Amino acid sequence: MQNDDSARIRKIATERGLASYMNDTKWRELCAGFQNWPQPPRYRVQDLLAVDHYVSDWDREWYYHPRPYVSIRWLEVELAPEQIAAAVALCKEVGAQTEATAAGIRIWGWAASADRPPSKYRAAQEQIMARLDPNAASARLTGTEASQFLLVEQRGRGVEFYGGAADSFVIDPAIGDELQGERTYPSFDLAVDAAARWLNGCALEEL
Repeated sequence: MQNDDSARIRKIATERGLASYMNDTKWRELCAGFQNWPQPPRYRVQDLLAVDHYVSDWDREWYYHPRPYVSIRWLEVELAPEQIAAAVALCKEVGAQTEATAAGIRIWGWAASADRPPSKYRAAQEQIMARLDPNAASARLTGTEASQFLLVEQRGRGVEFYGGAADSFVIDPAIGDELQGERTYPSFDLAVDAAARWLNGCALEEL
């Protein structure tokens, strides 16, 4: 990519309030790491210049395809549960910022402060707790790195809240320790609303 194109992308990122979490060196090291796995995992990308938040198809070719690096908004890697630890270790090694998704992990190239998991979870916690009984409800952040999620509980019900694929959000309602099954929502606000309604006693069919 030419320098003027790179400058244009950085200007767009600045106008959108996005901070850079990666550079070409980190992306090269990350892609080489996954390329060297015995069975390279699939990935997909949202480009900073994508129209209407378009997300690419899943791909397995790590050497040529996830480029240009400078315009990658995020890259999501599809992983089996037993692969998460190795993927997180690779991301730590290159200094990549990650979060859990329904498919595996998301690696941020450009992100607003609200995109990062601690900010999202703090916002979710504040909005959900505002609709609950403060004397009966509790909330905490559980897990670390790519396996992190928000857990909120009230009167024998609970809900896990975390990021999903392609900017969606997932809640997993629970009765006691028994999870009832994931529900995916296309926006943060819809997921927060569903979590609060569940904790306040709505039926599963109403989520």
